[in-house]
Amino acid sequence: MTFSIQYAKEKGLQFDIKTLKKHSSYIRDSLVMYSIGEYAETQYLEQIIKNSIVSNHKD
Repeated sequence: MTFSIQYAKEKGLQFDIKTLKKHSSYIRDSLVMYSIGEYAETQYLEQIIKNSIVSNHKD
């Protein structure tokens, strides 16, 4: 995740690091589920990443 966060910063995205740290075991498990090939379940990793992206938009 560290390299993903660094890459995202270079592209102008910010992550809520506290959320990622708080749910680190969930992220680890979702990475495993994402990588099991034909039976991969990608929605868990996608959701935690979406939830941890900090919006830079001001209303």
